[in-house]
Amino acid sequence: MVNKTTFQEIELPIPPLNLQEAYSSKFKKLIELKRTLIKSEKKLNNLFNALLQKAFKGELNFSETQEPLLAAEEGQGYEV
Repeated sequence: MVNKTTFQEIELPIPPLNLQEAYSSKFKKLIELKRTLIKSEKKLNNLFNALLQKAFKGELNFSETQEPLLAAEEGQGYEV
């Protein structure tokens, strides 16, 4: 068992303040990236679900979405 005196004698390494701040900055950026990814995933799932609903209702119109692709294949100057 560790008593108060023994516990107080334990030396804990503490990194310099500049390293702590650098770590904190990188960690905050990582957390923000994670939030962005989660938001993007939710938006993608919502769009996919909307697409599925349109597909099951027969409301998809591929002629509008494929015109640029078809024109690019035929060499009509559209960039994909």
